[in-house]
Amino acid sequence: MSRYLTRVTLVRLLIIVATVALTWGALMIGQQTAAVTVTVGEPSPQDFFADQFVKVVDPVATAEAKSAAAEKIEPVYSPDPERSQEVLVGIGQLFDTVAAAVFLPAPEPVPSTTTTVTEPEVTTTASTTTTTTTAGDESTTTTTQAPATTEVTGIVFLDANGDGVFDPEAGDFPKAGATVAVTGNDGTVQEVETDQEGRYRATGVDVGTVVVDVDDSTIPKHFALSTIGDPQSFTAREGKVLEVDPIGYAPQLSDLETQAQLLEAEYPTLQPETRKFLVSVATADVMRLATGRVPYLAEIRAAALDRAGTLLQQGLANADDLATARAGLAQIPPTVSLDGSLDFDASKAAGDVVSALLQINKFKDEAKTEQLKQEARDAIPDAEVEYKQGEKIVGVGTPVTDVQLAAIEKLSLLRQTGPERAAMLLVVVLVVGMLIFYLARFRSQFWGHTRRVLLFGLLIVLAALVARGVAILTPADQPAVGFLLPAAMFGFMAAILFDARIGVVMAVAVGALTGLATRDVGLTLFALLSAMTPIPFVSSISARGDLRKAIVYTALVMFPMAGGIAWFFNGWDGAIAAGLYGFANGLFLSGLIGVAAVSFLEIMFDVTTTLRLLDLTDRNHPALQMMEEEARGTFNHSLMVGTLADRAARAIGANNLLARAAAYYHDLGKTQNPQFFIENQFGISNPHDSLPPEESAAIIRDHVSKGVELAKRYRIPTAVADGIVSHHGDGIMRYFYHKACERYGVDNVDVDDYRHYGHKPQSKEMAILMMADALESAARAVFSDEDPTPDRIEEVVEQVVGEKVADGQLGESDLTLGELTRVKAAFVDSLVGYYHQRIPYPGFPDDADASVPEATS
Repeated sequence: MSRYLTRVTLVRLLIIVATVALTWGALMIGQQTAAVTVTVGEPSPQDFFADQFVKVVDPVATAEAKSAAAEKIEPVYSPDPERSQEVLVGIGQLFDTVAAAVFLPAPEPVPSTTTTVTEPEVTTTASTTTTTTTAGDESTTTTTQAPATTEVTGIVFLDANGDGVFDPEAGDFPKAGATVAVTGNDGTVQEVETDQEGRYRATGVDVGTVVVDVDDSTIPKHFALSTIGDPQSFTAREGKVLEVDPIGYAPQLSDLETQAQLLEAEYPTLQPETRKFLVSVATADVMRLATGRVPYLAEIRAAALDRAGTLLQQGLANADDLATARAGLAQIPPTVSLDGSLDFDASKAAGDVVSALLQINKFKDEAKTEQLKQEARDAIPDAEVEYKQGEKIVGVGTPVTDVQLAAIEKLSLLRQTGPERAAMLLVVVLVVGMLIFYLARFRSQFWGHTRRVLLFGLLIVLAALVARGVAILTPADQPAVGFLLPAAMFGFMAAILFDARIGVVMAVAVGALTGLATRDVGLTLFALLSAMTPIPFVSSISARGDLRKAIVYTALVMFPMAGGIAWFFNGWDGAIAAGLYGFANGLFLSGLIGVAAVSFLEIMFDVTTTLRLLDLTDRNHPALQMMEEEARGTFNHSLMVGTLADRAARAIGANNLLARAAAYYHDLGKTQNPQFFIENQFGISNPHDSLPPEESAAIIRDHVSKGVELAKRYRIPTAVADGIVSHHGDGIMRYFYHKACERYGVDNVDVDDYRHYGHKPQSKEMAILMMADALESAARAVFSDEDPTPDRIEEVVEQVVGEKVADGQLGESDLTLGELTRVKAAFVDSLVGYYHQRIPYPGFPDDADASVPEATS
């Protein structure tokens, strides 16, 4: 089997190779081979005419126009994000420097000082508690003295001017949230926090020496003690609240002059008044920050950064832009509001800061400028020179220009060189290869028939020959003649010989080959469209009249198609002539010749077309006439089977013409010995009654092989003749098999001697034929004695079909269960219509059979 597959595959590959070679050879017919050399500036060796409309680019005029467009483009300046960020960072650093310069360097740690306040000697009286305990006749008395305590209170404040005196009017603020440790005489430590008024309060403090210590970590950074040393020691007396003197902390600030000098060293371009204002604001912000208020310096900083960001976003491309920006800052400085009111000094300072640090941040973008120039060049269309079909490009002896040489080369008017021939071969390989790949991938049934592959290859070669012939014969000054290209003929043939989809594939092939043969865009488009035109008209023909209509419709469509394409590509001159050529092409060249070619090719390549099936189902076909004369019963049986098969095939969308044709010829072999088949035994005894069962089986089985021989004699296509081989499958002739078993015994009978010489149906149509054949015979036998009611007919259908399914005869077809259900319903409908009730006529014998349904044909 593997060798066979290898041989078949090799044959198909050889067909493909031959198709490519012959197609390429056809396209090379008439190609110019004489050596012709054309050089710019040299006299032309011959006259050159445009064989089709062509446009070529004038490189000199095009270059001049593009250069002029590029010169109009202004240089592009792009912002430098790094430079912009550098400016903003610099502004932020300036304000950081101002804020940092306010404070003095951190001093060396100084040992804490304890201050002792001497009070007059205090006599304390403690309460006494006496406890008496009795045990038996004796008693014990114990006296306990309770400790004496008092309350300690005071204030912690931020000393604005550092004078050590708490004076709110001088700008001092109570310090809330400071932690104060109060140590009593007994060593017990209480930690308390100051409230919003800076006051702390400790109760239950043991009287005597009391130490008050403030936790410096709860005091703002850069603030130092400005009052008496911390911790402080006091003497507390019972019954008297100890009011500790206020404990103050003053900021450690550098003087304003020093701050201004430091800022001048770092930023010499700042105005002196700006430096003084900034350091004074920063100094005042110390207390504002320490007391939770918004610092003024932060407001100035935010306004400066905002204005700087706006200016940088707008872009500063040169010194003029920078000077304009600085002038604007001086006239309209950034708006700064302090405590809700516009502050002119703060606004002016913010503007001066921005002006001092502002830099150019836009630079010429060479790449972007060149990109815009290139876009301007690209936007200019090429300057083109047009040559109409038949127009002289250059005369003999005339110096050749660049434009003329470009036109000559574009029209391929020079010698066909070796590389061009190789390129042509490559394109042919690609076109044929893609078509074959599509058919092998999506039309596996097509690829499985070697004759069909050969036929498809032959059509491709013929298309190349026809296209090349038109290219050679069409006069250069009469391009409309090219619309006689009979491309629609290949659409007719492919759609009829194969199917509509393969017809579309063939149309693509014809269009591609026309383009290679003529190099004419208009003719290529015409070939593609005209090859597709007949496909929808011939894909559903069911009678000869439909074919004639398809030819006429195709011709009517090709008239405006050819005229419109000629008008678009070659101008109005000749458009009417092209339309008339297209109409004549569709009616005679493509239509009549194409149909005639189909009749020849379908027989040569054994293709079962719709037209051939129409011929086969014609009652005047010689084979059917012979059957009617030799085996009338078989003939009528075949017609009834054809009706059943046609109805069932339509129900599932199968090929009803193929099913009917196969039914008509499936018992063709019975014409050789008609008297041995029950339907032909009119008024004679059954000869099988006197024959041994094995001889009877041989006679019955032989009608298949004789039918195949007759099918070849009458040139019945293989697809139809397959019904002869598969309508019994490999089923058993049960009547004769049981007869043999009864005569010889089961053990002495080989069941294979009583099998039909056929194979199981491989398609839906053949499976339908098998069931229809068995059903017609069964119905004729059953309803010769029974009343053919619809219910009884349905039972017979179910029984016959069920036997075929149970015997596995339908296993190799692609019928689905849903389709089988619709087939059975179609059988029932057909038989109910066939076994209709007849009307009793007066005067006929009134017997029991008068009411039995009459079987008609």
